[in-house]
Amino acid sequence: MSAKVPQTLEYKGGQLNVAPVLEVENFTKLEKRFMCHIIGIKPQFENIIKNGPFIPMVVGQRKPKGHWTTEERKAANLDQRLKSLIMSILLDDQMNSVINCLTGKSTWDDLILYHEGPSDVKESRVMDLKCVTTPSNSKKVKR
Repeated sequence: MSAKVPQTLEYKGGQLNVAPVLEVENFTKLEKRFMCHIIGIKPQFENIIKNGPFIPMVVGQRKPKGHWTTEERKAANLDQRLKSLIMSILLDDQMNSVINCLTGKSTWDDLILYHEGPSDVKESRVMDLKCVTTPSNSKKVKR
């Protein structure tokens, strides 16, 4: 159920390989592949996914947008570029679940939640798998 997408796009005079469309069945593998893909485009994207968007600050307070430097504007804009990249690989039903997220980080976090569920559910799934795949080590006790 993957959409047909072109394999390359023009990107600032060069070519950019398109990340594969995320599918529910292959999410874990594609999540890792997509992370490599976006880090290859801009290494700062990894920091945005982990820590959230860059917000210019002055003495512990947000700096007014009118006072941002060119570099601060570029750094702050990376979050929207990341969100756009994430949205470009999603199927419609996946996109609908994260379309209202405000940042790239919240979009990524909600996408993980969409595919993997809450962390407590993931932990119980792992424990269930361990119980199923681990042979019983119990010994019969003679009485």
